[in-house]
Amino acid sequence: MALGFAAMMVPRYVDFTTMCEEQSAQNVDWAYACLHYGELAENHGKTEIGVEIGLAIQKIALDALGEWDRAALVEHRIQASSQQRMDLIKTHNPATERLIFSNPTLFFAFLAAIRSEGEVNAKRRITAEIERLIEQQPELAC
Repeated sequence: MALGFAAMMVPRYVDFTTMCEEQSAQNVDWAYACLHYGELAENHGKTEIGVEIGLAIQKIALDALGEWDRAALVEHRIQASSQQRMDLIKTHNPATERLIFSNPTLFFAFLAAIRSEGEVNAKRRITAEIERLIEQQPELAC
């Protein structure tokens, strides 16, 4: 959801990616700094894009360091994350999104969950809550 992205104060990831790409190629210390930043972004990021950029920065740094095996593992996580997003799209229910945006309580709960759990977990939790609501009150799906 674009709302999850808009609800967070997102850093300028393009600048980080460009800096890491340029500096990692020239200096091993920069490569390690970028690698560690990417790991932090992946493990503690609150948005999907933050996690994705963290993975991309790790791959850039590992390629610059010539650590091909670790770079392949990161590439595998990138592909798994992409598949997870595709799976979420396949199970997307427009009624869920309508309810989030039309009900202030659900909307607030979603924003709070994004801040505390991150975008992916917030989507899962609010979707499960809304599916339970729709089971109890089928007219909400309209």
